[in-house]
Amino acid sequence: RPLRCLALAVKDESKLERSLLKFDGIDATAHPLLKDSSKYKDIESGLTLVGIVGIKDPARPEVPASIRECSQAGIRVMMITGDARDTAIAIAKDVNIFEADADPSTLKAFEGREFFLKDEEEQLEILKRDNIVFCR
Repeated sequence: RPLRCLALAVKDESKLERSLLKFDGIDATAHPLLKDSSKYKDIESGLTLVGIVGIKDPARPEVPASIRECSQAGIRVMMITGDARDTAIAIAKDVNIFEADADPSTLKAFEGREFFLKDEEEQLEILKRDNIVFCR
């Protein structure tokens, strides 16, 4: 199953901007360096990777039954997510947007750029039927 992956890293205090040493992090916009996104590269460089974790962010328990009810009522479901395609398909299967045993190559799961590279007529044809997932 695809998981959301997070990389954990630390930065040696001697390499950290002094004003960030005592910053509590509660309101990032309150710190002048964090207000300016052009400074992020400096702040986020020189890090040491300490680990990678995978987490599953499950849908609320009532979602699969609700999606099943929509399907039974003839309502099509379109999911739009910032997840990668494989993760989006796994989630869509978990919540009954797609059948659990469906072949991923036959599913209507599109990355945004993939969908928008199609001509308008093909886009409209795709949108006419079936559940659809749009992902990043």
